[in-house]
Amino acid sequence: MITRRYRAAAAAAGLLAMATATTAQAEQTPCVTRAEFGDFVLFVLPDLIDGVVETCRPVLGAEAFIATDGAALAQRYHDAGADSWPNAHKAMLASPTMRKLAGQLPDAALKPLIGAQLKQMITAELKPATCRKIDAFLGQLAPLPPKNMAGLVTLIVVEFSSNKPNNDQLVMFCPKPLTVTLPTSGQ
Repeated sequence: MITRRYRAAAAAAGLLAMATATTAQAEQTPCVTRAEFGDFVLFVLPDLIDGVVETCRPVLGAEAFIATDGAALAQRYHDAGADSWPNAHKAMLASPTMRKLAGQLPDAALKPLIGAQLKQMITAELKPATCRKIDAFLGQLAPLPPKNMAGLVTLIVVEFSSNKPNNDQLVMFCPKPLTVTLPTSGQ
């Protein structure tokens, strides 16, 4: 009987130590929940699509999906992401650079700055040779509701993330909460 209580106490102490270590690690490495990252994706997709449209429309011609439906797709995503800012903002604060920028600017200035920066990044980095592939990709995914598209991107990023903090990693996802049920004294 004493052995059973000792084992239960030792197990509880071990769980407490693990929880404390996890909490200390989480404080050192900011993390992003899946919901926050999904809302971040939903928030940035319209600007990313606008950047793709701006870069690829001249390359692909008038018959391409991007030329015919790209602007409407970006607007649909913009409308769907109207309420995504609070979580998107939390996700951005996981980045030290963004925390510093967010501390200096009000949301009214920060939101369009993020969009403009992403759009500029896409237009600068996107190679015209990849426009056909992106056009086909967007054409196939366009029927998805925006939240599903954000969920798909989030799922892909989470699954391919090593979830080990390093300098090259853009996002550190929060670990799923650990729930443990300890036996009661009557068992």
